[in-house]
Amino acid sequence: MPERDTTVVIGAGAAGLMAAIWAARSGQKTVVLETKAQAAKKILISGGGRCNLLPSVVSESDFFSNSSDNVLKRLFRTWTLEQMQMFFEYEIDVPLELERETGKLFPAAQKAIVVRDALQRELVNLGGEIKFDHQVTDVKKMNGEFVIACSHEVVTATKLILATGGKSVPKTGSDGFGYEIARRLGHSSLANYPALAPLTTNETLLTDLSGVSLSVEWSTYKNNRLLEKGINDLLFTHHGFSGPAILDASHWVIRDKAELIINFTKKSAEQWRDFIIERPSTTTLSLISDIVPLRLAKAIIEKAGVESSERVGNLTKYRRKALIEAMCYYKLDITGNRGLAVAEVTGGGVPLDEVNLSTFESRKTKGLYLCGEILDVIGRIGGYNFYWAFVSARLAGESTK
Repeated sequence: MPERDTTVVIGAGAAGLMAAIWAARSGQKTVVLETKAQAAKKILISGGGRCNLLPSVVSESDFFSNSSDNVLKRLFRTWTLEQMQMFFEYEIDVPLELERETGKLFPAAQKAIVVRDALQRELVNLGGEIKFDHQVTDVKKMNGEFVIACSHEVVTATKLILATGGKSVPKTGSDGFGYEIARRLGHSSLANYPALAPLTTNETLLTDLSGVSLSVEWSTYKNNRLLEKGINDLLFTHHGFSGPAILDASHWVIRDKAELIINFTKKSAEQWRDFIIERPSTTTLSLISDIVPLRLAKAIIEKAGVESSERVGNLTKYRRKALIEAMCYYKLDITGNRGLAVAEVTGGGVPLDEVNLSTFESRKTKGLYLCGEILDVIGRIGGYNFYWAFVSARLAGESTK
């Protein structure tokens, strides 16, 4: 028989470590089961090893879920961004630094391992334990207790927190088994898909631009209805497209089959019409390459079907319109995406209406809690998914008392 206050957390990622800390702070005997030989591998690889821990501004509109924005707004009030920053800086000694050009918060040390080690150290200092190389193979609830079969042993618990992550970047340990555990314990799961994922194309005109990067305005449309728009960096790759603009837009493209329209110049069609009238003797190449990289300027001109050396004042109305459309309304020919192996997060998951959002306790199985990526919430690129992981994990962990 386990001690009556034993809480087991499955997964030692960002959500799992945070949930375990708050469970231990609430007086629980806390044990974390981790498949890999070390904790929080996604933290270690985030931000190119620097760890983009948090954004500097948070709004419910930065997240996507089948639940309403009002639900997320209420949740974010339970642990505000400012309070979370205080936790990291003053409670576990991880000073944060703002990267002003992107609005992202990084550890001042610019090393992801500092974040991982601080979370792990806090848990151990509270008496918590992490069991590495413990792959969970089955979970049952019997006689009011959770019986958790692992690769090395069978563990029992009175409370269980699922913080397994999703299916993205499986080399870090996110194999998707958490969804199966949730299903065995009574939950459903919305269809999973790669979110914040690079997109692919067969359009050689654009794949030949591999390595070119610039800030663009992007818009997603379905059935001529605008879904979302934003401004961020786009990176051309050998496979197609990546960068923050693409990763943020990919959610709509992959899940909703939306069209992705790019304005490479961030100027409106009206502005370009006036610009052309003001500079009639300028060649098309000179005009566009003043705004975008030369290789991209040549591709835009080819797409529009005009000549690089042609003076813009000599363009017919039809060809001028084609040039402006190629600059401002370029519809990317998307053939697919790079998949869960490289996606930042997993879309879909356990619906929020299957958990009590005051505690994150399951509405299906008493004593079961869920947090982080396993739930149907994804955030933008830029630390938002860590923020979601930490908010949900804190509520789950402290509610086990």
